[in-house]
Amino acid sequence: MPAECAPAQERSNRSTSRFWTLALPSLSDALFIMLMVLLFIGGMGWSTLLGDGDTATHIRNGDLMLATQSVPVRDPYSFTVPGTQWYAWEWLADILFAWAHRIAGLQAVVLVSGLVICLSMTLLFRHLIWRGAGLPAALFVTILAAGALRIHFLARPHIFTTLFAVLTFWMLDRDWSRPSRSVWWLVPLAVLWVNLHGGFVVLIVSLGLYTLAALLLRDGIRAWRYGLLAAVCSVATLANPYGWSLHLHIWQYLRSDWLLNFVGEFHSPSFRNEETFKFEVLLFLGLAILVPLIRRRRYQEALLIVFWGHAALTSIRHITIFAIAAAAPIAHQLGLLWDHWTLGSARDSIKGALRGLASDLLKPASRTSLWAPAFVLLTVIFGWGQWPVDFPGSIFPTGLVARNASRITGPGNENVRLLSSDLWGGYLNYKLYPGRHVFIDGRSDYFGPKILDEYFRLRAASDDWPQLADRYRFAYALLPRDWPLASAMKRSPDWMLRDQDQRGYLFERLRLGALDSK
Repeated sequence: MPAECAPAQERSNRSTSRFWTLALPSLSDALFIMLMVLLFIGGMGWSTLLGDGDTATHIRNGDLMLATQSVPVRDPYSFTVPGTQWYAWEWLADILFAWAHRIAGLQAVVLVSGLVICLSMTLLFRHLIWRGAGLPAALFVTILAAGALRIHFLARPHIFTTLFAVLTFWMLDRDWSRPSRSVWWLVPLAVLWVNLHGGFVVLIVSLGLYTLAALLLRDGIRAWRYGLLAAVCSVATLANPYGWSLHLHIWQYLRSDWLLNFVGEFHSPSFRNEETFKFEVLLFLGLAILVPLIRRRRYQEALLIVFWGHAALTSIRHITIFAIAAAAPIAHQLGLLWDHWTLGSARDSIKGALRGLASDLLKPASRTSLWAPAFVLLTVIFGWGQWPVDFPGSIFPTGLVARNASRITGPGNENVRLLSSDLWGGYLNYKLYPGRHVFIDGRSDYFGPKILDEYFRLRAASDDWPQLADRYRFAYALLPRDWPLASAMKRSPDWMLRDQDQRGYLFERLRLGALDSK
C-alpha cells in the first residue's frame, strides 16, 4: 500500500470502529431500557410519577415565572398568610417542568422525569463498573438501590438531587483515587444544584466528610484540597435569587420540630413495604463492610455510610442519598466475594462458566451507544405506555374539580375561599389558579406552625372548627372522604353537600352572606 494511502485507511478504520461502537448495544443501554419498561412503560405506568400534589404547584409556579420573567418572593396561590416572604427555592426546576408542560402537557413532564431517574440509575451502574465491582455485584447493587429509591420516583425537583448525588459521589471517588482538576466541576454543579433543589446540602456535607477522612489519615494535602473545595462550593451556592437568606431559611427549616413532625418525608422509615426492605438490605450490607473499610483505611466511605445511614433512619427522604453513597463500597466488597468464590474454577464448571460470561460482558458494559436515545425516541413516537392527560384520579379529586370548576371560579366568585387538603392544594393550584386561591398546599415551610395547627384542627373536626371556618370565610370545602370534618359538615345546617365521588365531597356554605355582613 502506498504511504500516502495509509492515513486515509486509518481514518476509515477509525470511522468504522466509531460506527460499530455507536450501533452495538451495551449492558448500560439494556439497563436503561429495562428500567424505563419496568418502572414507567409497564407496571403502574407513567402516572406513578404524578402521585404528589407538589408537582402541580411546580408546574404552575414555572408558568408564572415564565409569564412575569421574575422569581416570586410573595406567595400568589393562597389567601392564608398574605404578605409573608416565600422562598421558591426550586425555581429553576419549576421552569423546566413548565417548559416541558407547555411543549406536550403532563406527558412531557413525566417523560423528562422518567429520563432523569433512569439516567441516574444507569450512571450509578457505570460508576460501580468503573470502581471494579464486577458485573454481578454492580447489577445487583444497582437494582437494589433502584428499588430502595422507588418511593421517591416522582416528578418533583428532588430527582435532580438524585442525579447530582450520583455524579458527585463518582467524581469524589475518582478524585480520591487519582486527583485531577476535573473535580472542580463540582463548583458549577453547586450553582446549578442550589437553584434546582435544596438537596445541594448533600454536596457540602459530603465534602466535609471527605475532609474529615483526610484528617483521620493525617493527609494534609487531601484535607486542604477537599476543605477548600467545600468552601468554594459553599460560596458558589450563594448564586441564587435569595442569596444567603436561602441558607438561613433551609437551616431553620431543617431545625423545625413541628415541620419535621408534619411532613411525612421527614419521618423515620417503616419497614413494611418492598422499598424500605431493599433499603434495609443495603443498610445491613453497609454496616457489614464497615470493619473491612476501616482496616483498609477507606475512612471516607465508612463516614459516608455511617452519616447517611443515620440520616436515612431518621428521615425517609435521605434513603436516596444513603443508597447512592453506599452503593460503590458495597458493590466493591461484593465483587471481591464474587472473585473469591469463582476464582480458579474450571471453565466447564458452573462457577467457571458464570465467571467467564460476566468477564465477557464486562468490557462493553459501560459503552455508550445510540440504543438508549433511539428507544426514547420510539417511546415518544409510538406512545408506549399509558400517557397521563391529568393527575391520577385515584389520588386527586379530578372528577369533582372537572364538574364544579365553573361553580367555584365562576363570575361573582372572586372572593370565594376554598378549604381542602394540603395534598390536593397543589392540584387545585394547577387546575383553578388564578381563578381561585387555596387555604393550604404542600409548601408547609411557608405556612408555619400556627396555620398547620389550625389545619389539623379543621380536618379533625375539633370543637372550634365552626369558628375557624367562620374566621377564614370558607365558601366551599373540597374534602377527602375519610376526614372527620366531612362527617361534621354533613350534619351542619350551615353547609350543603353539592357533589361527591369515590374520592371526596364538595360542600358549599349556605350562610356566607351573613358572615360578609358582620
